[in-house]
Amino acid sequence: METLRRTVRKHEGGTIVIACHAGVIDAVMRQTLHMHQTGKFELHTQNTSLTELLHVQGSKWRLVRYNDAAHLNGL
Repeated sequence: METLRRTVRKHEGGTIVIACHAGVIDAVMRQTLHMHQTGKFELHTQNTSLTELLHVQGSKWRLVRYNDAAHLNGL
């Protein structure tokens, strides 16, 4: 998460695109939602899906979309 925070500070007000494995998205979501890294609640992010987080201010984030795989429809 520290790398993400540094990147956000460096590009404050801009758009950042991060391409990564679904497991990284799961870890970021758990950190952002203040969830344990393991536990009873399971996240399952589909590979090639889109997840969009909006940095609101300080340590606040807004989840715009999660696990969106609509671009795969019809394949």
